[in-house]
Amino acid sequence: MYFGFMSTVGLAGVIAFPVSSIFWTHMLSAVAHFFFAMVYVLLQTYLTFCTPQVTELMKKVRGYLCGLIITFCFVLVILLPVSFALWNRENTHLPAVKKPADKGFGLMVTTACVEWTMYGCYLLYLITFYSEFLRLKLFVGMTPKEVAEQEDAT
Repeated sequence: MYFGFMSTVGLAGVIAFPVSSIFWTHMLSAVAHFFFAMVYVLLQTYLTFCTPQVTELMKKVRGYLCGLIITFCFVLVILLPVSFALWNRENTHLPAVKKPADKGFGLMVTTACVEWTMYGCYLLYLITFYSEFLRLKLFVGMTPKEVAEQEDAT
């Protein structure tokens, strides 16, 4: 649960600081988000294979999605610095105002597609827990103030 929470904190940083505002804060938050999300996925996949109540189909789906997420993350770790280095070497304007005619545009788009595909796989992975969360029940009870005070007095 800790890794999922830390991943969510990283995601909040990504949302709060777009690339166009504070670039390095956005990138550091993205690295934290993706790192903790990957640890969370690996841990949950391991627990899935250790739990006999999970169906074989769900084990295969989660294992496949886990493999895709890891693969896309490693590709992203390689493509992102390469695309930014190429962009900064060839172009003088910011990546936020890029045009298809710019050098390195294709690699930047490929990097973004890999990032969003990885994130889509992560969301699909989280959706696989839907059937397990149906078994959870949350009950919220309220006691009127007068009744609570009477119970405390006795």
